[in-house]
Amino acid sequence: MKVVLDTNVLIAALLTKGKAYRLVLHFGLEKEAFDILSSKEQVAELKRVLREKFPGVLSRAEVGTFINRFREAALMVKPQPGVKHSPDPDDNIILGIALAGEADYLVTGDKDDLLKLKKVAGTRIIGLSSFLKLLSPYKR
Repeated sequence: MKVVLDTNVLIAALLTKGKAYRLVLHFGLEKEAFDILSSKEQVAELKRVLREKFPGVLSRAEVGTFINRFREAALMVKPQPGVKHSPDPDDNIILGIALAGEADYLVTGDKDDLLKLKKVAGTRIIGLSSFLKLLSPYKR
């Protein structure tokens, strides 16, 4: 199963020890229950958002360790160009990753734009709780 994790899910994984943390670190990086798709553009967005919106919340070492681990685990793709399904350009990059990598799911917390789309091409767009329910066979 190929999955794109929206940047807001990655940030939640870094800042909390809740559902996003379980999804990203436990299921995605440790158990390898699914293949994570990403791109250099998403990694750059992740760094930018953490620097601008959460200065001083996490140490540079914590951020660096997470990003390096994420990059090593993710299948890096070049986002499909020209995607314009969302008014937010960053969302369109995430959608471009999903389309280029033929993702089965895009997991997001973006209720205003992405979740409203529900599906783009063959990619279902779902929230974190819904995706965790799909992973119930991997809860060992």
